[in-house]
Amino acid sequence: MMKLILDLIEEHLRALFEDALYKLTPNSDGPFNLIEQLSTTILINTVENNKGIVYAPDRYRFLIPEDQMPGWRAQQDLLNQLTYELQSLGKMYDFNFLTTPEITLTSHPDRSNSKVIIQAEHSAPVPDLPDTAAMEQPQPTIPLPAIPANAFLVVGGRTNYPLDKPVVNIGRHSDNDLILDDPHVSRHHAQLRAINRRYVAFDVGSTSGILLNGRKVTQATLRPGDVLRVGMVNLIYIQDTTAEQPTSAFYVDSEDPPFGDKHP
Repeated sequence: MMKLILDLIEEHLRALFEDALYKLTPNSDGPFNLIEQLSTTILINTVENNKGIVYAPDRYRFLIPEDQMPGWRAQQDLLNQLTYELQSLGKMYDFNFLTTPEITLTSHPDRSNSKVIIQAEHSAPVPDLPDTAAMEQPQPTIPLPAIPANAFLVVGGRTNYPLDKPVVNIGRHSDNDLILDDPHVSRHHAQLRAINRRYVAFDVGSTSGILLNGRKVTQATLRPGDVLRVGMVNLIYIQDTTAEQPTSAFYVDSEDPPFGDKHP
């Protein structure tokens, strides 16, 4: 179960930070490897006490090649956001930190190494319970997001893409779930997340943004018939539903949306 959770966490971190990390890593696959390394480091350093309480490491050390260090030191806001997301994901997936997660930057001792190395540890021993308190505890099940029934996207008016995952990444890069071969699409452009049996679309830091029914948004809950435009590609959202609910969207500007019948 923990490996499945870490896979979801990795997808979440990739969607939020991969484009930003391209500026800090010299090779094209650097961001992907860095986030995968972070996820793996969390997994191998996660421990469970005798009552089944799971603790992830709360101290992370990034070993940075000397020539990359100035760029990393200038991105303290990014590191702060990363630690905030780790703490939020812990609450979401029911694992704990001994203290607030912290990332420190250290120069890599091997000057010939051009890659960032991530190390992790716990700030103190994970607390155990005395033997008298140890009891057989039922393992809590961690619910995965409810995926909308029979949902899919009509891509460019030609093909259907089934939506059967809690997180769907959309972009030009080959590691996305839905790959759009369009020069106007960013490497990692948008993400759909299943929340309360509906998909919510997010702009994950793309260059051109996303449009919902002709209007630029940062995130929006989709309803059947909505048209999501990514780059120059129209994605029509289709979903079986028993109750009509209005689309909710966060607009980029404050003008009234052009489709007044679909938005409050």
